[in-house]
Amino acid sequence: MTRIAFLLPIPFFARGTSHPKNPTIDNPVDSFNSHVDGILDQNESLKFHKLTKEEKLASLEEIFKKMDADENGEVDEDELQQWMRYVENRFVFEDTDEKLAQMDLDKNGMVSIREFNEAKYNPERIYQDPSMNAATAMYQKKKDIRRFNAADINDDQHLSRNEFAHYLHPTGHDEMMEVIALETLEDLDRNNDGFIDVNEYLGDIGAIEKQESVEKIVPMDDDEFENDPNIWEAPGIDEDWIENERRIFNEERDIDGDGFLNMAEVMLWMNPADFDVIQSEADFLIATADSDISSTLSKEEVLKAYDAFIESPATHWGGSLLHHDEL
Repeated sequence: MTRIAFLLPIPFFARGTSHPKNPTIDNPVDSFNSHVDGILDQNESLKFHKLTKEEKLASLEEIFKKMDADENGEVDEDELQQWMRYVENRFVFEDTDEKLAQMDLDKNGMVSIREFNEAKYNPERIYQDPSMNAATAMYQKKKDIRRFNAADINDDQHLSRNEFAHYLHPTGHDEMMEVIALETLEDLDRNNDGFIDVNEYLGDIGAIEKQESVEKIVPMDDDEFENDPNIWEAPGIDEDWIENERRIFNEERDIDGDGFLNMAEVMLWMNPADFDVIQSEADFLIATADSDISSTLSKEEVLKAYDAFIESPATHWGGSLLHHDEL
């Protein structure tokens, strides 16, 4: 099987609110096998690749049965939203409990600032991490402590289970919006002028053009691909999509029209008024999969739209296919 091997630092479509163009594909299962490598961790990615096509579709069929709360053979928008909120909440707290157990050294059900620093920034750990040196550790620690303090609602220098969940998964929590907007601004502001210009917003168009000019086709069978999970098949980026995101920047993000996003504008981007991510995803999935225009989805429609479901919260970006019996 031939795979396109090149890297993007962040899945490009994650930078905006619009979905990438949904291609017509003959075999959606094979086409999106490698896409999940950009979302799942390495262990789950390898497990995903080891599933056969039949196993993947069978798992999605089981998930359909659980989405269909009233068991009428159709999934409507309310059922789809309820399912996605359930899956999101379940995975958030599974992740929180796993990391809480690792950091809560005195086993009191909370993470203190001392435990946090010990777990993340003890000298031995920094020494063993090849990506970390004193300068990068200091920079990352500053960001992490800032986020810790934002999640520490009662200012007691401890994070409860809920507060720790907000630290790890800040999206949608009002107390975390300012710090997340600041992190976004710092991450995208490559020239350090305190603002995000349109090229920074798009992920630096020049870097993308350079990557596209050196991309190459690498013959690789599934076993070879599994042995190098860092290489993944990124979604295509076309000029129409880039121009649409440029229009969104100019018409929706840049409120004052000065060509830059300031902190207030980044906060609105991160937390737009009257916008519900789950509702938007449900609308997108129904619009994509509802071939008979009934405003509900049959099992056959969901299975046919495997590609859309595998990159949505409905399957936790493919992770639920590995654990559908635990949901």
